[in-house]
Formats: sequence, C-alpha cells, structure tokens
Amino acid sequence: MTVPQTEAPGRNLVSLQRSPSCWDPDTECNIVFAHPAIERDLWLDYVQGACHNYAKHGVAKALDLDALRSGADTILFAACVDDAGRVVGGLRAKGPYRSADEAHAVLEWSGQPGQNAVRKMINDRLPFGVVEMKTAWVTDDPERSRQLTSAISRTPLHAMTLLDIQFIVETAAS
Repeated sequence: MTVPQTEAPGRNLVSLQRSPSCWDPDTECNIVFAHPAIERDLWLDYVQGACHNYAKHGVAKALDLDALRSGADTILFAACVDDAGRVVGGLRAKGPYRSADEAHAVLEWSGQPGQNAVRKMINDRLPFGVVEMKTAWVTDDPERSRQLTSAISRTPLHAMTLLDIQFIVETAAS
C-alpha cells in the first residue's frame, strides 16, 4: 500500500512506509509511530481507546468521529502498546498545515482575545512545517496513567523528526 505524501511548502516529509517504534522502560510499552493506512488494526485500536476514554470523561463531543474512523486527516499517530498487545494510550498529528485556518486551535480561539495572534503565530511558522497534535489519551489505570501521560507528552518531539517539521500546535480544554 502506498501512503500519499503530504507536502507543506518547502518541506520533504519522511515516508512512513514503515512504522518505527521505541521501547519505553518507564511504561513498559512499545511506542509505535505509524500512518493509519499502514497500521490499520493498530489505528482502530487507538481510535477505540480514544472513543472509550473521551466518553468516560464526558468529552466525546470533542471527537470528530468520521475523521477518526477514516484516519484520512491524520499524517501520523503514536500508540503505546503494552506487553499484552493492547493500546493503552496515544495521540495523532494532523497536517502539515498550509494555512492557519486548518488548525483547530484557531477555531477554539473563535471570539476570544488573542485569536488573531494565534492565527499569526501559526501562519508565521508554516514555511518551517506545522502539525497539530490531537486526540491524546491514556488508560485510566492509576498504576500506569502518570507514566503513560509522560511518555505521550514526549511523542511530539519524535513526530517533529519523523515529519521533518519544526513546530507543533496543541490545545487543551482548560
């Protein structure tokens, strides 16, 4: 299967024909970086976990279920896979963006002071590559959630290298 190459102006993205991974000793998980079309079963496990987690916390309306199911708007996702083969956390990347108006962050700032500043900050960085990290979640297991949250928080740094970009946009409800 061939993964379409999405190119931002002046950027040459690394092909994700393979799914690099790394062992995280703190979580005792393998963190897999993949494209949804290449690792379809892993993607579906990630999506199922995200849907369950967001629903449990009462924020399921934040998910774009059509986009999640298809994976079409996701250039890369990171999944934490435990030794039993279960996805216990992850997040995904959308982009690289060609316009700040593609970023959900701009929509989230709608009508708020600073919306124009957010748009400008994103637009100023587009030539260097910008993706938005979305749909982060970890298992609710109190024995593991803190370490998994820490591991997931580091995955955007790896995504920057894999996607040959310099900037990440992320938002949180609060």
